[in-house]
Amino acid sequence: MELTQRLRAIAEQVPQNARLADVGTDHGYLPVWLLLNGRIESAVAADLREGPLERGKETARQYGLSDKISFRLCNGLAGIVEHEVDTIVVAGMGGETIAAILEAAPWTREGKLLLLQPMTGTFQLRSWLQSHGYAILNEVLAQEGKRLYSIWIVKGGAAPSLSLAELWAGVNRNDPLRLDYLSLMEQKAEKALRGQRAAQVLDQAAIARLETVTAGLQKMKKELEPVTTVTEVFAFLQEKAPFELQESFDNAGFLLGRGGDSVTKILVALDITEQVVQEAVEQGVQLIVAHHPIIFGGVKAVTDETPTGRCLLTLAENGVA
Repeated sequence: MELTQRLRAIAEQVPQNARLADVGTDHGYLPVWLLLNGRIESAVAADLREGPLERGKETARQYGLSDKISFRLCNGLAGIVEHEVDTIVVAGMGGETIAAILEAAPWTREGKLLLLQPMTGTFQLRSWLQSHGYAILNEVLAQEGKRLYSIWIVKGGAAPSLSLAELWAGVNRNDPLRLDYLSLMEQKAEKALRGQRAAQVLDQAAIARLETVTAGLQKMKKELEPVTTVTEVFAFLQEKAPFELQESFDNAGFLLGRGGDSVTKILVALDITEQVVQEAVEQGVQLIVAHHPIIFGGVKAVTDETPTGRCLLTLAENGVA
């Protein structure tokens, strides 16, 4: 049995020998997989609707686990008793729905491990958790196709105060998908900000909040971006393929820019054409590494009358080395 990347990321956070509650179980894939792999002692699978619960029961029957999973038709945790479980998964729902489920079961603050995966309303859910005695211990990201999912590891307890940007995207953590997630949150904040600015009646307070969120997300991205310099990249390439080994007619090397300029994004190309230069500018690239040199032979003038001249002018104007 194979899980999706989202469910697999959730499964990896479930402690060994846990007593699991899977709220909104749908097909029952998560508890079935965890039982098949010997990760949990027991499972309660709950859903608000009969259809998804029946699909979960069918999955359990298919793998011979009908007697290992207790299926409950209930709203959230209403049909689950506190002492039955120690680990609770609430995934694939809106943040406000998850908050409502937890609010109806305050016992989830008492020593329970919560694995939450909101589909929407992350700002609302983080705000609610912070004000109701829950702490987000960690966040793990998973990717399926172009979609990113954030899985939160939560327990009852005091939580540090979060900034507006952190309420949107969580605190910075060492995750390979973190920069992509921050970019996604930044796009959502900017979209919301454009919507507020285009409204017939302007809400200046909302605009100010979204401006603060956007600025905060941009700052968080900069904190994570790996920074090097043009000179350091050149030295790395020199070590791998010494430029002095090139043919006498060639012109490989550092051809344009300032060596001390910071580099967080590099574009690699065969030739530096006008299309490549345009892409570099649009993508916020600071350095192009190309197989063929853009300056080859005697360039006596740099104007917008030639393709090479236009490329060099655009690169220089946009600070691309």
